[in-house]
Amino acid sequence: MNITNISTYVFVLLVSAATTAAYSQQREIKESLVFSDPTVAKSDNWVKGFSIDYNSNTKEGVAYDSQGGTHANSTTSSKVGISGFLGYGNFTLMFTHSPESYTTVIPASGGLTNTTTVNGSTTITELVGRYLLTDLQSAHFVPYLVGGYLSVDNTEDMDVYINGVREVNKTSGGGFGAGFGGIFPVSEKFGFRADIKQYFTTVTTTSNVIAAFNTSREVKYVRSNITAYYNLTDRINLQLGVQSSFIVNQDHTSGAGPYIKFGYTF
Repeated sequence: MNITNISTYVFVLLVSAATTAAYSQQREIKESLVFSDPTVAKSDNWVKGFSIDYNSNTKEGVAYDSQGGTHANSTTSSKVGISGFLGYGNFTLMFTHSPESYTTVIPASGGLTNTTTVNGSTTITELVGRYLLTDLQSAHFVPYLVGGYLSVDNTEDMDVYINGVREVNKTSGGGFGAGFGGIFPVSEKFGFRADIKQYFTTVTTTSNVIAAFNTSREVKYVRSNITAYYNLTDRINLQLGVQSSFIVNQDHTSGAGPYIKFGYTF
């Protein structure tokens, strides 16, 4: 699915749900449905939990050769990560640590005379605060606002040697962002979450052999999620979802993929 279509779908879904909730005559919310989401605290109680996550991501990318030529490619990565959350009342603090590893083969073309293999690793860490807008709630929808900090670290080890030195390029970035979303409970055990966030980040790229690659720039990084949750027991839950991301106004930066979370709530 095209990354732009995914983000547009999330946006339309959330705006539609928020509009419906705003004009709904039913302002009372059924606790058995709303609090079925394992990350939501019941009334004035605390809630906390964690999950083991398996993430898969297919992303567009672009490699640059020493002559400045560009080489678009697609890469699929996967890895096990971890998430945790702590909440009280309408507020929940959520943490996600998502490492990835991948191998990309760039065919010989343009300024490249040989096929290049890139062994890469990426770690995305996200700390987000979520606040439920209970004044706009209905029986099957609770909107929320989110804001937080995201950091990205990427290393690409390439089988390219310049003056006998193997090329290693690193990219790191981080910044604050905000967004909105909603919880859509269906039953006492099952429901959905969806949100979209935009981060304003500073990204720095360094290379050990090509000075022209040493740059710093400001980017707008957008992430969206659609998650289905199911409570296997009062404590154990399973969550399945799709995550997408892209950099605003920059080609070959989109990515999307499924994830699964096996969680425990205290």
